[in-house]
Amino acid sequence: MRAPHYARLRLAHPHIANMESPHEHQQSLLLSRIIVNVEKLNEAIMMLNKNLQEINIQNMDTELVSQMFKNYQSNVLFHLEATNGLKDPA
Repeated sequence: MRAPHYARLRLAHPHIANMESPHEHQQSLLLSRIIVNVEKLNEAIMMLNKNLQEINIQNMDTELVSQMFKNYQSNVLFHLEATNGLKDPA
């Protein structure tokens, strides 16, 4: 199997031995773009997590009020049944 043309060129001309593969530059650019995009994605996910955490904190109050109302409703029903105050709907 023959060496790629750029490898043969390096062997034939030692003064250009530090010349990189034609694909290395393109791969380097692609990797740079991937890294930048992953960093942006990480920032977006961190912001999403922060916002979800704030939403969960806000929902805690709603959940508490809901539980209080449910308990109140249960207590009212118990009291009405205990005092025979619960009447069938007319």
